[in-house]
Amino acid sequence: MKPKIGITCYMDTVSNVKYNMLSTFNTNAILKAGGSPVIFPASSDDEVISNYLDMVDGVYFTGGEDISPILLNEEPSPYIGKLSYDRDIFEIKLFKEAAKRDIPILGVCRGIQLINIAAGGKNYQDIYKEHEGASYHNPKADMQDYFHNVYLEKGSIISEIYKDFNNRLMVNSSHHQAVKIPAEGFKVTGRAKDNIIECIESTKNTFILATQWHPEYLQEKHEEGILIYERFIQEAEKYRTRDV
Repeated sequence: MKPKIGITCYMDTVSNVKYNMLSTFNTNAILKAGGSPVIFPASSDDEVISNYLDMVDGVYFTGGEDISPILLNEEPSPYIGKLSYDRDIFEIKLFKEAAKRDIPILGVCRGIQLINIAAGGKNYQDIYKEHEGASYHNPKADMQDYFHNVYLEKGSIISEIYKDFNNRLMVNSSHHQAVKIPAEGFKVTGRAKDNIIECIESTKNTFILATQWHPEYLQEKHEEGILIYERFIQEAEKYRTRDV
């Protein structure tokens, strides 16, 4: 049996109809790496969240909307983008319960920001206004192409995954928010040249890894893009076959 991976989804309204949406890049990455994707529609019901987690061996927090400034305990920046408060609340609850159970967790883009907030860290609402010297991180470019380098911390999980890249990895980019201060229990394991945090890992849980870039897009065009998902699925398989 393949490990089952719960995946969070984007929320949007089209022609006054609300939809749960998920890019096939995300599900394809999980399938390609050897997992079985299970989509998690947002819910504030604790029992539903518990039931979700009973079904899966890993949780994948995907990209999407900006994080609500209310959850940052800040006044909203005029540069804030589209928000989804319902998704924020759901994913914070989901993360806390998944982390409590030590379920393997992977986050990308919004996912790294959500994980950091849920764990008690601080984020930038807009890096261009709040981080002096920030380079351009939100290009109008093909997300399957490289845009800048990330410098990886030696001895980290992410550097182990990309061990053949000499601690420097080319990535794509599509964000204007980012982790500002990592939550307690997390360490920074990847930064861009402008010092923007691009990767964090848990120092407490067995496997919580999150990136600011989007490996799900890269994996369809660049072989190394799938490596992070393969490691995630390996950890999910360990969780699935654990002694209980």
